[in-house]
Amino acid sequence: MIQYLHLIHDTRVLILPKSNTSQYSLHNIHNLMDLAFSTQAELLVLPIEHFDDSFFQLNTQIAGEFIQKFINYKIRLAFLGNIDKFLHQSKAFTDFVYESNLGASCWFVQNIDELKQKLSMYKA
Repeated sequence: MIQYLHLIHDTRVLILPKSNTSQYSLHNIHNLMDLAFSTQAELLVLPIEHFDDSFFQLNTQIAGEFIQKFINYKIRLAFLGNIDKFLHQSKAFTDFVYESNLGASCWFVQNIDELKQKLSMYKA
């Protein structure tokens, strides 16, 4: 799996590319966690294109379980990409994203510049 490790505002950030063909889910979450641990990444950046639409529907509980596993192991997450279509479909998801983005453990960001801005405000 191709990945890019960067040091951004003193945080080791592992960015997985959009060109990767993997789908991310609870079924392969351990592979992602192993990758984060093996690279000593503090924050894992995952393109939203690699998630099934059901991930963004809170009633499936997939996102909550996925994110909680990373939080339990103190690996921060950023979901990278445009999630507007999911925000328009659900007020609950909109609220979830808003609350997530207020914290330091899990963010939904449009681009790397937005990620850098968040990292400048929240150190690991």
